[in-house]
Formats: sequence, structure tokens, C-alpha cells
Amino acid sequence: MVLAANAWDEDKGTLKHWVRKDKLKQRVLLQASGVFKRYRGTGVPAVFWINKEGIIVDAVDHLLGKAGLEKRTKKLLASD
Repeated sequence: MVLAANAWDEDKGTLKHWVRKDKLKQRVLLQASGVFKRYRGTGVPAVFWINKEGIIVDAVDHLLGKAGLEKRTKKLLASD
């Protein structure tokens, strides 16, 4: 499952605009600064790969692009 988390707790209208503009297809968590803090986000954007037990198995705090995200995700799935 892929989720985006709104680390700045912006209102729903602002997020709708951002989601449309960036053509996001994943679900976006509203008021998610707590999630960002829980997983110790250090920069935006932050990407966390979390296993079924809720443990972070990989993380980055920079843009990877679609190809980079897919490559890293496939590598993690192959090692599972």
C-alpha cells in the first residue's frame, strides 16, 4: 500500500489542490504531522518502506523519481 502523509497538517482544500496539481494517485493522510514525527522524518519529501510489523526497513529524505521508487521497492520485495 502506498500512502502520502501531509506533514504540515494543511487543510483538505489545500491538499486537494496539491493532489490534483501533482497528479497523485495514492491516498493522502490528513493531519499527519504525528505520523511524520513517529517515523522520525527528517526532510520533505520523505519516503518510508514499512514492513507488515510496522518496522521501517528503508527510508530516504529526497526525491527518487518514479523509476527510483520502483527499483528500491522491487529490491526490498525481493529480499522479503
